[in-house]
Amino acid sequence: MKGFIGAALTAIPEFQAARLSEPIHLVLSYDEEVGCHGGRQLVDDLAELGLTPACASSANPPACG
Repeated sequence: MKGFIGAALTAIPEFQAARLSEPIHLVLSYDEEVGCHGGRQLVDDLAELGLTPACASSANPPACG
């Protein structure tokens, strides 16, 4: 996960230069090693805010249940 964070942050200038019509949001979760608590909280927060991302990408294999 730490490598992904560095790679994503390094790509920010390219995202900005691309003049995208839709924003890119980087979201980091927590506690994946002990039960994916951060991922569950993220899903709950997005639902509560009424946000529906067009797509998502995970930096780690989907080993969470």
